[in-house]
Amino acid sequence: MLPAKMLLRFGRVLRPSMKTSPRIVAYPEVGQKETSGQKSFIKLQKSILEQVEKGANYKAVFRGECDVFDTEMSERVQHELQMYARNILNPRWMVNLNASFSTSREWSSPVPLQCVLILRDPSISFPFCELDHMVNSESSSIAVPCYDVRRIWQQQQIDSLIDPSDQRERIVTGIIKSPASVEFAIALWRCRQYLE
Repeated sequence: MLPAKMLLRFGRVLRPSMKTSPRIVAYPEVGQKETSGQKSFIKLQKSILEQVEKGANYKAVFRGECDVFDTEMSERVQHELQMYARNILNPRWMVNLNASFSTSREWSSPVPLQCVLILRDPSISFPFCELDHMVNSESSSIAVPCYDVRRIWQQQQIDSLIDPSDQRERIVTGIIKSPASVEFAIALWRCRQYLE
C-alpha cells in the first residue's frame, strides 16, 4: 500500500456566494483521482480530523488558504470512505465461506483471499476489523483481515449482496485475491485506519 493511502487528501475549490465574495472551500478527495491544484494532507484518523474541525484549526492545515471548513467534516469523510468501499465492491469477487467456519478463526477457501467479510451473524460483539483470521487455500495458509461490514454499511446495502432466499443466520464471504480486488481491500483498510 502506498504511503499516500494512509493520508486524507483535501483539495480546495472556489465557491461563489450571493452575499459575499467567493470563498475557498476545502473538500475531501476520497476515492477520486487526484485533481489539479494545491493539496493538503491529514493523517487518516477521525480523532485528528475532529481536532482540525474545532475553531479555526483548519487554517493552520491549509496555511490560511481556506475560508470554509465543514464543521461536520469528520462525519462526511467517514460516510464517503464507507460508501466508496461499498461502491467498488464487485460481487464476482465474493466466495461463500459459511460452511468452512471454525471457532479458531480459520477458514478454508478454494482460492487465495484478500479479506473476509461478515455480512450476517447472530453475534453483535465483533469489532470492525480483526487481523488474526487464517485462510487455508490449496497452496498456502495466510492471515487476512476480517471485517464486520455491518458496522459501516446500512442493512439494505448488505442485503443487496445476499441472495434473498438465503435465510441462514451466519453469512460470511471471502474476497478473492486478485489485482482487481486490491483497491477494495485498501478501501476497507482505510475505513479501519480512520475509525481507530
